[in-house]
Amino acid sequence: MNLNGSRRRLGLRCRYTDHVRLALSLWALAWAFVAIPWRSFRPGPSLERVELIPFLDGSPRTQVLNVLVFVPLGIIGMRLGWSPRTVALVGAGTSALTELLQLFSTRRHPSVTDLILNTTGTLIGIALAIAWSNVRAIDAPERHVRS
Repeated sequence: MNLNGSRRRLGLRCRYTDHVRLALSLWALAWAFVAIPWRSFRPGPSLERVELIPFLDGSPRTQVLNVLVFVPLGIIGMRLGWSPRTVALVGAGTSALTELLQLFSTRRHPSVTDLILNTTGTLIGIALAIAWSNVRAIDAPERHVRS
């Protein structure tokens, strides 16, 4: 009976991990669809359009979207069991790759503001995942006692 219960828990854990991995894959596909300049590709980089001074331009709406788009990455990375440092580095690296790809776009331009905001979104996702885990840990003994 104990072995059977272990199998059930393992099965649930595997299905949960599979769902989180699927969420990561879907997020990565959405990122690739938006970040890669599929229709506006140019063969050489456009260095004159790089914004190196943060927060000079950009609408508040765009800035909020830059944060919100990376929040799921922080949550998903933490739910996969990655360390907060790893998740933050993946978020910052993905953001840096996004800005690097924009060097080759005729419609978009790289910005330090975007790099900061995207990384902030990842950090918010990490914080939300940690807070959610702490809430569940506090509630877990109560659920166990009631059962």
